[in-house]
Amino acid sequence: MLLGYVYKLRPNAEQSNMMDSWLDKLRAAYNYNLRDRIDSYNCRFILGNYCDLKTKAEITRCDRRTKEGGRGFMSRYSMTIQWSDEDQLFLVTIPEFADLVVMPCTHGKTRSEAIHQGEKVIEMYLSAWQTEGESIPEPMTLQVA
Repeated sequence: MLLGYVYKLRPNAEQSNMMDSWLDKLRAAYNYNLRDRIDSYNCRFILGNYCDLKTKAEITRCDRRTKEGGRGFMSRYSMTIQWSDEDQLFLVTIPEFADLVVMPCTHGKTRSEAIHQGEKVIEMYLSAWQTEGESIPEPMTLQVA
């Protein structure tokens, strides 16, 4: 009796490279989320050192920050911080990324922690999109009539 199917993937070189790229992205996202969870459990704030995880994405992010003048480029993006009674946390959404990323994208126990985590998420996504050569959303600007 056949209980299931067994499939063998035989990707060509291009498909193999694409799968390796996906695994790198997943690994970087997993490491970032793991660090976020550990920091929230320990209530530890990592100030100033945004490259504590030595993954490909973080190293690229450090290089980008240096080339584009540090946090100035990143600080042009908007963040909305709202208190959640259900979660007992401040939830962060980034309007410019709403069509590309599941929102809310991060959180914090305090308002300042939520802002810090939001800045880290903006940096992470900008770095990943730049590394992959994808289009980066433009920051929203206030239009005064």
